[in-house]
Amino acid sequence: MGYLHVICLIMITLLFACSKKEGCTNATATNYDPDAKKDNGSCTFVVNANPFTQAQLDAVTMSIDTGFTGNSFVGAIAHDGTENPNTSTIRDVFASVSKTSTINTVAIISKRIYKKGSMGQRDTLRAVTIMVKQPSGYFSEGGDWEYILIPIDGSTNLSTNSNGLLSKAMVRGKLNGECSSCHYKATGGDFLFSR
Repeated sequence: MGYLHVICLIMITLLFACSKKEGCTNATATNYDPDAKKDNGSCTFVVNANPFTQAQLDAVTMSIDTGFTGNSFVGAIAHDGTENPNTSTIRDVFASVSKTSTINTVAIISKRIYKKGSMGQRDTLRAVTIMVKQPSGYFSEGGDWEYILIPIDGSTNLSTNSNGLLSKAMVRGKLNGECSSCHYKATGGDFLFSR
């Protein structure tokens, strides 16, 4: 009986000693597992976003839709970085491509969000939200869009930087759960709202 116990104990020890934890063993992957001893093919990698410059942002001046207020788009919110109701802002949308163009990598869409004045006019520019189309694989579940929120303050020269300054971006990236979760509901195609 003691002999069988020893053999069973040795077998169990060898079984655990020889088993290798599977996982991603590539240290450059986003899901690298330092404890994994055997690669299981699950490694995922970040596709680098295309560089995006202030000059490109400043060149986004083609008017797509202007002067909308309230909840003009089904499923959309009129965000401006605060919890204001939808009717407290006026939004203007600009793009680097025409409304009828195919959206390709590095297409840029800018939404300028103004405080609505007491007479219903555009008042202070509060924030600018930007969408930049990145290469396929950057964020496939979000349409490969990069999202950027730029708050506007008195130090921004809006005559030269009408879409704000990239250096002041409050948030930037895939923003899954924020921007992309709302744009997923867009009926205009490619995560874009249209009316």
